[in-house]
Amino acid sequence: MTKPQGLPESAWQMITAAASGDTPALQRLLECNPELGRPTNDYQQPIHFAARAGHLEAVRLLLHAGADPEWNGYHDVSLIEMARERGYEEIARLLEQARVLRGRSPVDIEPIDLALAQNDVETIRLLVRRGATCDLTIAAALGD
Repeated sequence: MTKPQGLPESAWQMITAAASGDTPALQRLLECNPELGRPTNDYQQPIHFAARAGHLEAVRLLLHAGADPEWNGYHDVSLIEMARERGYEEIARLLEQARVLRGRSPVDIEPIDLALAQNDVETIRLLVRRGATCDLTIAAALGD
């Protein structure tokens, strides 16, 4: 990859770290400037490069930092479509989960919703045994 003219060096470092799946570098850069995970420039966002290269943990970290799971600035192909086309189903599902959770207030998100989003089967079983019910919107997004 060649750095686009005019792109700030810190944004370029985020993109190259995302493209290579270098989560320690991503974490360091985000600690210095959390806005780097959700840039407003016209170039592709770091999450695009992480998803395109199949770096699940980098995608997870960028989503946690506020990256947009619905971003589709690359030839009008969504990140979810791109991940699926490249055979990264786990990344596609993570992006779908993030998309569903994104529009909800933290007050509206129940523990079972988070367990479903993280595919944490043991926690789901424990919560159901204790009477929890799931939000069918989340379950549908997860394909359950």
